[in-house]
This record gives sequence, C-alpha cells and structure tokens, in this order.
Amino acid sequence: MLDHLFYLPEISSSRVLVDFLPYTSSDAAKIKPYGLITKTPEGRAKVKAVIKTDGQIVKQSSSLTTGERFIDAHEINGTLKIRSSKQVGTLIALGFDILNTSEKFIQKLKKKNYHQFL
Repeated sequence: MLDHLFYLPEISSSRVLVDFLPYTSSDAAKIKPYGLITKTPEGRAKVKAVIKTDGQIVKQSSSLTTGERFIDAHEINGTLKIRSSKQVGTLIALGFDILNTSEKFIQKLKKKNYHQFL
C-alpha cells in the first residue's frame, strides 16, 4: 500500500503521521455525512493513505476503499514488526526519540567494544 524510507537524523525533530484523505472531491462529499472515513460504510468512497512529515505530504498511495483493512508494519535494522490490521482511515502517529538510548543497547555496545569503555 505505502512504503517509505526515513533516515532518523532527517526526521528526529519532526512529526510523522500516516493519515488518510478522500481520493477526490466527490469522495470527500460521500464521506462528509458520516464525519469520519472510519465511520463511512464499506465501499462507499475511495481514499488514499498519505505519509506527512510536519504537515507536508511526502508519499501517497493509490486508491483504497472505505471499510478496507491494512497492516501496520515497520522494519528496524532488518527486523520486520507487524502489528494487527487496522481499518482504512485510522490515523497513525510515529514517534522517534533518537536522543534516548536504552540500557540494553548501552550494554550491547559495551560488550561489543569493551576496550573503548575502560
């Protein structure tokens, strides 16, 4: 559906969202009476998924239909994490805290490069 590669230094202080927008103005009119894409009946309108960085669209999908489901997945260091499916229209906010390092990661670095930490 939608795939985009981010480099953390480029987005370290940015707000990154996966959002859904009506595909056309005609689709927006079909969604309007229901208030939300997720409340619009299945198959009623077409939408598109978009990735926004600080409010600017950086990537968009082809058309999807209201009521469809999608899989939220991401890859970090070659490991794929798949979450449960979500309904088209569900907003996802991505958070990155690159200034915070876990204790587990620090211990891994110490074991790998022990001589540098003496």
